[in-house]
Amino acid sequence: MLKIKVLEKGENKLVLDIDGINPAFANALRRVSMTEVPVMAVKYVDFVENDSVMFDEMLAQRIGLMPLKFKPGEFNFPEECECKGKGCPNCQVTLVLERVGPGTVYSGDFVSTHEDVVPLYDNIPLVKLGEDQKLKLEAVATLGRGLDHAKYRAAIVSYKYYPEITVDGRKLKDGEAKKIVKSCPPGVFEYDGKKPVVKNPEKCILCMECVEASEAVKVEPKDTRFIFQIESISALDPKYILNEALEILKRRAKELEDKL
Repeated sequence: MLKIKVLEKGENKLVLDIDGINPAFANALRRVSMTEVPVMAVKYVDFVENDSVMFDEMLAQRIGLMPLKFKPGEFNFPEECECKGKGCPNCQVTLVLERVGPGTVYSGDFVSTHEDVVPLYDNIPLVKLGEDQKLKLEAVATLGRGLDHAKYRAAIVSYKYYPEITVDGRKLKDGEAKKIVKSCPPGVFEYDGKKPVVKNPEKCILCMECVEASEAVKVEPKDTRFIFQIESISALDPKYILNEALEILKRRAKELEDKL
């Protein structure tokens, strides 16, 4: 039976304890979450004037990696749009930037033609302009996937095996209790005055330092239980990213079933 426990939940981060899956499914979910969940990002930049010290292509790369706010489901992929990729309000948004130096150009200086598609953060520095230097450009944002380019990646996702940690008091020698507690870098153990007690198993990084400190300690990673972490690097909520990844996997499985 599948069991899920929320270990940590924040604005951009979600950590889960998932019991009842195998490594193949965990890795599939990780890869789909990172590379197939649709994200809005700047696809290309048209420079009208650039007097800055940064080359056009370098600045375009920096602008492309700037995360954008958007409403999921509001836009089409260019290749799936009725305009057939030519560009229309249903598949692309233009952001305009015009600045004169001196000063630093920030992501918040962009003016969008769509109220829902704006930079996620206003304080990302893009380039510095000297006295009387000018920067004028138009950036076109489209929907894409992390498979196409890193700028379309929704999140950083990782997982690790959940450890089963036991301390056999019969094998514990004098002086080893505190040694075990000190040997663990992330702080999995606590000393209760007599013996080491496992307090934070989810923090274990499977370094096996505790095992080397004493033969009384046994650490076994479970291959059906994982600590799954999603950290959003886009405007999307980590819970939404996980749910969307699951829906994509379900569609893939249904397509495969229909073709059998």
